[in-house]
Amino acid sequence: MLILMLLSISLGFIFTIVVLNKENLFGSNNYTIYVLSGGEFTSREMAYDKQSKLNTGIIVEEDNLYKIYLALYKDLDLVNKMLNYYEDEDINVYINTINVDRSFYNTLNNYEEVIKNSDSNLVFKPVNESILNLYLESIAI
Repeated sequence: MLILMLLSISLGFIFTIVVLNKENLFGSNNYTIYVLSGGEFTSREMAYDKQSKLNTGIIVEEDNLYKIYLALYKDLDLVNKMLNYYEDEDINVYINTINVDRSFYNTLNNYEEVIKNSDSNLVFKPVNESILNLYLESIAI
């Protein structure tokens, strides 16, 4: 009876891994999204100075650099929409990619839908700031 129970548990676990995909089961950080960046700096002070001039974005320390993230999206159409928005604001933007966890990646869907369904530039900034704050929370954990 014990052998049958262990065999059932083992088969159930193997089936779960195959069906749900091993990466998803263990919460991989292999979800790539686009980052619209306002620059990379070697000192925190330079990054904060630039961020205050831009009046937007977050500063993330990565690879011994201080990077200003202006927007985070997985949908390339939204990246282009935000590029146009920043161009209208006279802000130079660079596009990079980063990897995020599954939770942030999935939550990003809701925010992206709000921007996709809006033609108003008034919506972009507050929704974008919410995404950036959510990202800061996700990397602080």
